[in-house]
Amino acid sequence: MSGHLKLTSLADSSGWNRLTLTLGNLVPVLVALVLMVAVPAATYGQSQATLTRQPRRASVQLAQNTPDVDEQSEAEEQEDEEVVAAEEGAIPPVPETPLAENQVPSEQQPPVAAEQPEATPFPGQPVGDKITVEADEVYYEAGATIGRGNVVVRGEELTVRADVVEIDEDKEWAQFHGNVVMESENQVTTAERLLINLDTEQWEIRQGRTQVEPEFFEKEQVLEPLFAAGQQVKGSGEGDLIEAFRGGLTSCNLPHPHYSVRSKAIELRPGRKVKIKKPSFYIGSTRVFWLPFNLVASLEEKKNRLIPELGQNNVEGYYAKLAYMYLAGQAAEGLVRLNLTQKRGIALGVDHSIYTDKQTGEGSILFEPSEGAMMTRLRHNYKFSPHLQSNLRGSYQQRSGYFGSTTSQSADLMLRHNDNNSDSQLGFQRYLNRSSYSTSRRFTTNFHWRQSMGAGERWGLQSNMRRYSRGAGEAADEELDAQFEYQRQLSHFDWQLLADNRYDLDGDAYTGDKHFGLHRLPEVTFNTDTRRLDGWKLLGRVPIQSSVQLGKYTQDPDNIKVTRGAIDTRLGGGTQRLSGSARLRTSGRYLQAFYDEGSAQYITTLNTTLEAGLGAGWESQLRYGYQSRRGFAPIRMDYAGRRQDVYLRTIRLKPDRSRIELSTGFDFIGDRWRDIRLSSEYMPSRESKFDLRTGYSLEYSRWRPLSLRFHQVHPPRFYLTLGTEYDLDESELTRATMELDWLVHRKWRVELLTGYSGYRSEFDTLDVEVTREFHCWIASLAYSKQLDEIRLNLGLKAFPSPERILGVGGGGARFQSLPGQYF
Repeated sequence: MSGHLKLTSLADSSGWNRLTLTLGNLVPVLVALVLMVAVPAATYGQSQATLTRQPRRASVQLAQNTPDVDEQSEAEEQEDEEVVAAEEGAIPPVPETPLAENQVPSEQQPPVAAEQPEATPFPGQPVGDKITVEADEVYYEAGATIGRGNVVVRGEELTVRADVVEIDEDKEWAQFHGNVVMESENQVTTAERLLINLDTEQWEIRQGRTQVEPEFFEKEQVLEPLFAAGQQVKGSGEGDLIEAFRGGLTSCNLPHPHYSVRSKAIELRPGRKVKIKKPSFYIGSTRVFWLPFNLVASLEEKKNRLIPELGQNNVEGYYAKLAYMYLAGQAAEGLVRLNLTQKRGIALGVDHSIYTDKQTGEGSILFEPSEGAMMTRLRHNYKFSPHLQSNLRGSYQQRSGYFGSTTSQSADLMLRHNDNNSDSQLGFQRYLNRSSYSTSRRFTTNFHWRQSMGAGERWGLQSNMRRYSRGAGEAADEELDAQFEYQRQLSHFDWQLLADNRYDLDGDAYTGDKHFGLHRLPEVTFNTDTRRLDGWKLLGRVPIQSSVQLGKYTQDPDNIKVTRGAIDTRLGGGTQRLSGSARLRTSGRYLQAFYDEGSAQYITTLNTTLEAGLGAGWESQLRYGYQSRRGFAPIRMDYAGRRQDVYLRTIRLKPDRSRIELSTGFDFIGDRWRDIRLSSEYMPSRESKFDLRTGYSLEYSRWRPLSLRFHQVHPPRFYLTLGTEYDLDESELTRATMELDWLVHRKWRVELLTGYSGYRSEFDTLDVEVTREFHCWIASLAYSKQLDEIRLNLGLKAFPSPERILGVGGGGARFQSLPGQYF
């Protein structure tokens, strides 16, 4: 949702061959028009007060009047009649003035102060539904209440300032004149006149102008203040209808704005929809375009489209895509689409959405008669009860220009039930893909159930059945996977039963089966640890975690069947301080497994890490790892290798200044040294930093590539990263990159991403964008070497534009200006 103009040109080796013009969605601009010009009146309730004339500045409160039962019933009946009238578009007329001619105050007929008691002192902010009135003079004239000079009326959420306020004898109508200013959170409105019914909350303003801050809208919908003006705006007082006449909207704060959106009449149903009569877009005082029909847009829908999308691509040629919003009651809405394309002819489509408390759904269809092409999508969620719901997804595509002459179809139905103790799910999926040379079908159904029995006891059941076929001449592959799990937690240990298996339902009909997996038929596991054994430790010092397993297993595709018993114990893992700067951390593991065919295997693992301070800011870490295996394991789950190595690392760190790290190691099993690696960082200042990475291979007596990076940052005006990679052995530059974001001037910005390949001696990556800000417009010129594209974007500063991110290629991958690790 944005207001922007985009010119795109793509080039190939033969020259520029593609030009795209895109006019973005400006519905948020028009929607904001009535949202901002409309003045909320909810803080003005039924009021009744005794007001007093004061020779000096005075203030009073208007307290809400609570009618008796009969009066309340009549008020409710009147309110219902007004709601019905509002729905029919017949808002009760607002009188030009609420006062009779003999009630208008004048300087020739000054009121007498002695006729009324003294006013109460100014009470400060209003309390509850009271309204505070403050003015230089507040007095009665023939029953009417008059406030003159620096009038301030404060409600709970709204403050009104004016030169004059007039409240009629019945305390029903209030009228503000002269320099009227209304203030609420994130909104300021000025008007020549404001008229409001204190009883029904019906209101009207004349010659109004509103400034609304970006915080008024949802996050990042609007980035700068918006300004709206209307000759007349009326509200029904019930909050369900607002009408604006001869209004305009802009984000330009000049007396004669650079652009504006205007309409003769706008009808707003707050939070639901807006109806705009033949909206027009102006540049200065010149109308650029207008819609010859009334626009109906949803305030909750993000797919509103006001302006046609124009462009060109290889599939459709030159095109114009139009969409018109419609509403089908309070819970349904959609878009009617018309696409006019050079290569594929006319396309007709509908997008329809439903939103209720129980269900949400979206469906779309697009048909291209000349191509015999159709594309449909469906998504529907239904809530049968608080615990049961369904999810349906589907799509159908035939002869799409983007996917050739293929036909594809998918359907996915999921039923789910959950409560405090259980969670169950049943799903069905069907997929079809047909082309001129092959047809494939897949059907899947899955089911799972999780049940909690309380007191640390639960069980679960899961199954998945698949059927896959490639055509009429080949047998279908049919398989079923099933799994059952039971868990029980006790005070000193917990135990688990697990059984899973795969069943080949097609037998020998499908000959392409080749499944890799391990199945438990079943497996029982007992687990415990030091915590659950009341703090018991091995030899009184070493904490343990231990498990005992017994199970029967089948391994595919080897068809190995074996019964296995095993004890797996993990020891230690804690840290001991040897001295003031030395710490030792040790852990170990012992796994013993037995198999019914006579084989056995045990695995021993030991890991030790010694950390110590060396002085002068240096820290060292010496790590030793050992693993041995004895015996034979017939199944893959117990396969393990031998390992014995040592690793040494030293680090010197000066916070906010420098960091140096050196590391190496030795592999005793492979009898070889690990590379000596150097990593360093240096910060000459808080705005700049150097990074250096390299290494030396002791085995091959050669240097690893040298990576050097430089960062310079002066937020928010400047960001620069330079990266190089140099082959020390070949003495040549292999890679150089640069990332730049520079606010050259408060109105000019340059962004650059580029990469140079030393192997090809060319810049293989280049993305550059120059942005120029005007008063209320923003323009940018961008070039992408990866996409072979040049773009000119023109948009409004107030409304964000979802343009392609700088440095993102055609496949969506982000260009990285920094070299990665190489070992």
